Amino acid sequence: MRGALLIVVLTSVCVLQAGSDVPIQPDFDIQQFSGKWYPIALVMDRERLKNIEVLDNIAQPSDNGDLLLRVHYYQDGACGTNDIQFLQTDEPGKFTIAGGLSTMRIVEIDYSSYCIFHIEAAGSNILHLYSREPQVSDAVKEKYMNHITSMQFPADNIHYEKRTGECPD
Repeated sequence: MRGALLIVVLTSVCVLQAGSDVPIQPDFDIQQFSGKWYPIALVMDRERLKNIEVLDNIAQPSDNGDLLLRVHYYQDGACGTNDIQFLQTDEPGKFTIAGGLSTMRIVEIDYSSYCIFHIEAAGSNILHLYSREPQVSDAVKEKYMNHITSMQFPADNIHYEKRTGECPD
């Protein structure tokens, strides 16, 4: 149940932008993407499920170009982990999940600092901001806001993550 809820949280979202118009980071390097990432913000058009908090993600690329994302979360007073397998497509920086029903695109990335990525599922969209550290600079937030504006997401639907749950590493 928790795994299904987590996938809903990761894929529920904003319908204003068609997936084919989402920019993709040129020359995306999956090996540099590996490691720990912290959620900073997301924007969507639906009410966010409030009973789950994503604490961090560990990106683990495979030799064939696929990506395993190990999600650590806090829900209802308990810690959990969920693995999501992203399958590579013929376009670097674009992956599919759930049998091709969902798509993830890396929009912009500085491998040592931040990543902005888009998930599309069942006609819904979400734009995430992740960072190598639990906080990002104002300059990175401004880049994220520029993508929100250019992709026509409603700025009043931005949700900044608050770290309330604690789980052991």
